[in-house]
Amino acid sequence: MQKMTEAQAKKVIGGQDYNCTAAYNYIQVGTQTGCYETTSCRDKHGVLTTTNKPVDAAFCKGLSNIKQ
Repeated sequence: MQKMTEAQAKKVIGGQDYNCTAAYNYIQVGTQTGCYETTSCRDKHGVLTTTNKPVDAAFCKGLSNIKQ
């Protein structure tokens, strides 16, 4: 078995290399507004995946931007 560097291993099909960021935002859906954690991840192929998860309003304290 041959040893690989981390960079070589990331190029192997099925290998994972994610670059993720998280932010807290007020998001309006219809007439409802809530505090959400928005996580954006880009995989090794550059594909972006974004998820929104409702969180306690304390995480959005001081924010005034509402995304729709």
